[in-house]
Amino acid sequence: MRITSNKLSFFSFILIGLMILFAPATALSDPLLYDDFDGTALDASVWDVIYDFGTIEVNGSILTTEGITEAPGYKRIDSFSTFQPIGDTLFASARIQLSGDYQKFGFRINAGTFPGPICGFYFDTLETENENTVTALIREVSDTGTVTDTLTVPIDVSWDEFHIFTIEWSPSEVAFHVDGEEKARMAIVCSNALPVGLWNDRPDTMQTDWVNVINVITVSIDIKPGSDPNSINPRSRGVIPVALLSTDSFDAMAVAPATVKFGANGMQTSPAHYAVEDINEDGMDDYIFHFRTQQTGIDCETESATLTGDAVGGFIEGSDSVRPVGCNANNNGTPPGLQHKPPKTDPPAFENHPVHDSKPGRDNHPTPNAPGRIK
Repeated sequence: MRITSNKLSFFSFILIGLMILFAPATALSDPLLYDDFDGTALDASVWDVIYDFGTIEVNGSILTTEGITEAPGYKRIDSFSTFQPIGDTLFASARIQLSGDYQKFGFRINAGTFPGPICGFYFDTLETENENTVTALIREVSDTGTVTDTLTVPIDVSWDEFHIFTIEWSPSEVAFHVDGEEKARMAIVCSNALPVGLWNDRPDTMQTDWVNVINVITVSIDIKPGSDPNSINPRSRGVIPVALLSTDSFDAMAVAPATVKFGANGMQTSPAHYAVEDINEDGMDDYIFHFRTQQTGIDCETESATLTGDAVGGFIEGSDSVRPVGCNANNNGTPPGLQHKPPKTDPPAFENHPVHDSKPGRDNHPTPNAPGRIK
């Protein structure tokens, strides 16, 4: 039996952070932040208005903020909840239309105004002679108050159009993505629990469609439990059993089975059926899913496959190795239904990932501190 818990593959790196309130927590108790501004006013239970200069308006599921020219002209909101990755990776995403200088989104915006040691990392349009740019910025503040910009990477991005801005935060590094494409990455350890926020420092309009923070939880799966290697004939008309395993820190029962998908090479499929069993006889309930082989995208070049899904507290992802068999020079193991179709091109980064969907929607995430949507 081969069990792996690989680093995040993101479907060969195909996006929003679970909130960790000041202390480590398991996948069952971590809350989420998601706001699509669908009311008529800012949700005062989610957002803390730090600077209340300028105007703020919620209308048509869009948050519109404008600062003022006179100092301090900030219109800034921070989440009441704070976040930090503990063993997993946080993603904070927002769909934003920028239109001017000093418009920001990210963790601990303008960290230099807070006592150190602390760090902050965020997107910032800064003050530039060139419109249509945003800067990926990491700012560190020492215990003596020295402010150092450890990363400043300008990114071409059109203003007056909506884009999805994502910050990927792991215990060892931070990466910046725009519309699913990585733009900057830096190794950095930021141990502070930080809020996520928005800031508009000028009269130019800044519009936000939604903000989403999610944790991507790396889980253990076992393709074909009891087999090693995990031999799969891509031409088989049968099913592939895949176990999702509970561990001391993760309860597989927190996963909503209806959201589970499995596959490789940019393709995924839902299970044909599933059951609850103690697969590895460790006294904990696991899921065993069965997926139709020819719908998984596995071919003779496949080396691993990935299972994903939604759980209370985040988005799960786990991978295991695959050993294709039954291949030959004539069909390369391609399932019959795909033999005469043109080659599939690589999907764009983060395709079909909840962090980077154009509109994640509340239904993509089970309610925190609830038993999940297990049917």
